[in-house]
Amino acid sequence: MIAPTPINLHAFPGRGKAGIAPDRNRLRPAERLHEHNGLVLVGTAEVGVLPERWGLGMGLSFVGRSATAIALVVDDGLEDRDPGTHDDLCEWAQGEVVTNPAGPRSVEVITRRSFLDPDEGLFTKRCYLGAGWCLTADEGRSLGLLSDHYWPARGDHYAGGFGLGLAGWGEIVEGRRGTEWRALPHRPPLYAKALGGHGLLAGFGRAGRGGIDPDGKPAGRWEKGRPFSGRLVDLIAPAYAYDGLDTSGLSAHGAEFGVSVEDGPPAVAVDVASAGQLLSIARGIHALAVVLDEEAAGWFTSPDDRRCGRSVVGLRFAVSPGSLATAARRRSGLTSPLAKFAVPDDEALDRWAGATHGGWVS
Repeated sequence: MIAPTPINLHAFPGRGKAGIAPDRNRLRPAERLHEHNGLVLVGTAEVGVLPERWGLGMGLSFVGRSATAIALVVDDGLEDRDPGTHDDLCEWAQGEVVTNPAGPRSVEVITRRSFLDPDEGLFTKRCYLGAGWCLTADEGRSLGLLSDHYWPARGDHYAGGFGLGLAGWGEIVEGRRGTEWRALPHRPPLYAKALGGHGLLAGFGRAGRGGIDPDGKPAGRWEKGRPFSGRLVDLIAPAYAYDGLDTSGLSAHGAEFGVSVEDGPPAVAVDVASAGQLLSIARGIHALAVVLDEEAAGWFTSPDDRRCGRSVVGLRFAVSPGSLATAARRRSGLTSPLAKFAVPDDEALDRWAGATHGGWVS
């Protein structure tokens, strides 16, 4: 006697191979913090200056749990405008040391344009060319202060948001539509859009023309056969997803996870005290990211998943507790028939509604 073949009722056996759910049901594992290097970015304006300009910033390089280097980012004209303050900041930086596997290393003082240099800048090498994380707790403000130009974003993905031209990644020109941003052939613009109550969707656009340079070759950074969109995460959104606190306060989310971190100021005085404050915030953001990464790995995973370091949800794309509800449905592997097959007519829907098994009915 031939044993009957089991049928998976999540897939309609009359189409394709019985018992095999569509490929779209197969979950891609979420990325973990240790899988890429990264940069914690904290940017603030100079207090009392209008129009706003870059005041001080901090770039903390990390790999997983370990901080590897720290850069204090100052305004481009600070050394000429106020050499005394610049010297004080350099002296402070020499006294602040981060210990990495290669040994102790002092904080480096760099300018905003050096930080964004399209070839050798720390931001470029870590977050774009290196395809690493960029973690912030006020991403829109930090990226906005790093930009020389902005414009209303078009298209479905970032409609209602903004396009940003990072300093040194292009130039401002007069075009047919007025003042426009002309990006370098191999460096894309950035796009950002509010998502949910506390989230921000941010990513790199396509370099060149649709990701292609004039010679017909891939322009800029590509990953897995597509132009690289970045791993830019504002930690407030995943923190809200995992702790349910409906607030944009960094300190409140940190307290919920047992991490001491203070809220970042929108503007600071350019002095040693502010530099120390920003360094403390950057370290707190990194510590919170590590805890959130561990928290994310515990949701909807099996002991085998956790032993292998696999995760169903992660830091990216988690914008609210609703993200976890969506992840639960995806983790189950269930897909409603309306999502798998062509939309039927009313007569077919009436038959489906009368069915007692084989699909979800609502």
